[in-house]
Amino acid sequence: MNRRDFALLAGATGVFPRASRAQQPERIRRIGYLTPATGSPRDLLGVAQTRGLVAGLRELGWFDGRNITIEHRFSGSGRERIAANAKELVALDPDLIFSVGGPPLAALLAETRTIPIVFVNVNDPVAAGFVASLAAPGGNATGIAVSEAPIAGKWLQLLKEIAPQITRVLVLPEADAAPQQVLADAVAAAAPSLGLSLVTAAIREPADYDREIAVSRASPGAASSRSRTR
Repeated sequence: MNRRDFALLAGATGVFPRASRAQQPERIRRIGYLTPATGSPRDLLGVAQTRGLVAGLRELGWFDGRNITIEHRFSGSGRERIAANAKELVALDPDLIFSVGGPPLAALLAETRTIPIVFVNVNDPVAAGFVASLAAPGGNATGIAVSEAPIAGKWLQLLKEIAPQITRVLVLPEADAAPQQVLADAVAAAAPSLGLSLVTAAIREPADYDREIAVSRASPGAASSRSRTR
């Protein structure tokens, strides 16, 4: 899929021409929005992301309830809920889906290979198999990568420079999150050269973070690396 097809977010002529250019009444476009945010006012990052999406659309002449309808799906971090919301959005057959994070993107791609998807906050989408390359994504998904695998080794190097006394690092990737596993593998590859040993624990629920960190703190020379896709 060519990035130029996404006028909605990039401002170029494509899937959604600007309202000002319309020569005749247009049908109301439907946009899906899948996010691991909770929808709670206390979820400040989720609130900021949602407001940013709505504000960006308005700048391009698209207003929810006037010429577009935004189908919001706030999923939290639960994989079952993310998968159910992805299936529900795809069943609505929207013109485009905006996805936040790796797990929502994976769930959407499992449901559709035709509906255009724009993603943000995804770690190394190439290594995760979401897109063919950054320059030419191909398929039906394109978006913004927040990191690539080689940078994960740099994180570990920086950690060692900040706290040279550490000898053991706890790595906490989310279970079944392909992009995070790619980063965890990069951390594992960099560890021996830094004289570090790793303990990896897959996270399935938010409470797992506190439990695994508490166990790690009981060991001497420990530090933790927490990876999130939100």
